[in-house]
Amino acid sequence: MLARMQSSDFLAPLWRRVAFVVLALMWLGVELWRGGLFWALVAGALLALAVFELLARR
Repeated sequence: MLARMQSSDFLAPLWRRVAFVVLALMWLGVELWRGGLFWALVAGALLALAVFELLARR
């Protein structure tokens, strides 16, 4: 699945990749603020994956 994401033209512009990372960061913040530990872990994992795949590897 990640290989398909990388070849997608939708994620080519930097602003879209940054927006996705910011959205994941906001989701993590909301879940930590509300006390949802499980969903905070899910959002944190998504954030880590997004930073690595969408920003660090490009």
